Amino acid sequence: MIDQMDSSAYNLLQSVLPASIWSASKGVGSFLTFDMDEKVKEVIKRKGQEKTIYTGKVHLWIYLAEWKLYKNDLILLDSNSEDEKEYENILKSFIGLNLLRIEELIKNNGIIFYFDNNYKIHAYSDLDTYDENDDLFIFYIKGFSPIAYSPKAGFYMEEALSGEQKKGSKP
Repeated sequence: MIDQMDSSAYNLLQSVLPASIWSASKGVGSFLTFDMDEKVKEVIKRKGQEKTIYTGKVHLWIYLAEWKLYKNDLILLDSNSEDEKEYENILKSFIGLNLLRIEELIKNNGIIFYFDNNYKIHAYSDLDTYDENDDLFIFYIKGFSPIAYSPKAGFYMEEALSGEQKKGSKP
């Protein structure tokens, strides 16, 4: 069951959905990123140089998770896939789709992200590889603290839990 703090993080997350995807890409390893909603311009200054980048008002980063990407309940891609072209082609199909809703699967410490056109991503923790404290994903929503999810802490706002609280039980 989602507790008081988890409920506020979860409710904030649900309040920005549906969110339209304008960028979907593979990061390092099997990490996935999705930029949604309005484009936000950011100027980064390094070593006297300026670089302009755009991120989504809503940004999803699936990282310390195993995952399977489905269309019509058929697996198209998973976190063990190694074909870069396959990643590119499948992730391109997310451009213009909406992230509709998110469902927590209590029994297997997982999350399902539901998208238009019968796409979904099931992200879950492989406890042989990851720790139950590791975040499966982080949502960045412009103007708010990041929202993360770990099997142990559930949904939470990143600043809301100290490292010690996250390692222990829910506050």
